[in-house]
Amino acid sequence: MAAESGSDSSDGPSFKLVVAARVDLKMSAGKLASQVGHAVQDAVRDASAGTAERLDPWERNGSRIVVLQVDNEEELHEIVAKAKSQGLPSYPQEDAGLTELEDGAWTVAALGPDESSRVDLVTGDLDVYVDPVVENLRRDLELVEVRKSLEFAEIRRRLQDAEVELAKLRQSAPKIPPEPLVLRSGERWLVLEVPPEVDLSSRPRVPEFMETWVWEGDPDILPRKWTDAVELSFQGQEVADAAKQPWKAAAFDREGTFFVTHRSETVGIAAALAGPTAEVGVIAGWGVNPAFRRRGVGFCLLRMCIDRHVELRRSRVICAVDQQQSPEAWRLLEREGFKVGPPTQS
Repeated sequence: MAAESGSDSSDGPSFKLVVAARVDLKMSAGKLASQVGHAVQDAVRDASAGTAERLDPWERNGSRIVVLQVDNEEELHEIVAKAKSQGLPSYPQEDAGLTELEDGAWTVAALGPDESSRVDLVTGDLDVYVDPVVENLRRDLELVEVRKSLEFAEIRRRLQDAEVELAKLRQSAPKIPPEPLVLRSGERWLVLEVPPEVDLSSRPRVPEFMETWVWEGDPDILPRKWTDAVELSFQGQEVADAAKQPWKAAAFDREGTFFVTHRSETVGIAAALAGPTAEVGVIAGWGVNPAFRRRGVGFCLLRMCIDRHVELRRSRVICAVDQQQSPEAWRLLEREGFKVGPPTQS
């Protein structure tokens, strides 16, 4: 940006001292500081040797020093020549060639101290000095950020493309047809005739320190969680295919596939599946981790499945249970009004 002018004192015009420094030399910070210091020293010494008409107001203005940049030695000579033509004191510095630079090279030139308006006539078009090393580093960092942004954009695009392809694969994946209502050895159908009006306001009751979830979130993790819960809850008992993988059913219902968790651990599962006819709903995959039984988990899952069937206007809810292997499940169903009966109305 260009050098600023203005008034810093209410007693009169503002004063400043400008040092023009070459950026092409790429002087180290120490070298630049010494050259600027020499130039300022020459300017202040010369001003103090006169009538103090420039030094006193400059000091009252806070001894303002502004370092501006020129591109090369030729431009520095032009600035000094322009200063002389305007009657502005100038103090160019020739390097002695002891460190970094060749002997006799012009490095910087102090202009002033003088009224800011007079200094600006000579230096008003110059920009504030920026260390070339720092500027190059800043540009490199900007390039790095740009590259990162482009890379992230490409990663996002690829992820979006992958999600589209994954959605296509899911749609084209074969669906497991509804499993025939066939009882396994020892099982019987327990049936609940759902009354026309059911009050769901107080259901289900979630056990203390536990949470309930439906099928939501990562579609890759959930099947594994369900499979692990089936193995732990049923402990080798035969499980219907639709209960093993409910997400592959033709009428898969995300809102009717339930998990109960305790500190992120899945402790119970159940699925409210579509039955052979529109009015029939099936409770399948209803299982509880043995370590968490008798704590209300099974009851909570049962209530959620029944309520989901009611929401879908199913008037008949059925569940296949082996009374010898699962006496607790049998008792829960009877307590909720289930009775032994045919799965469908004849």
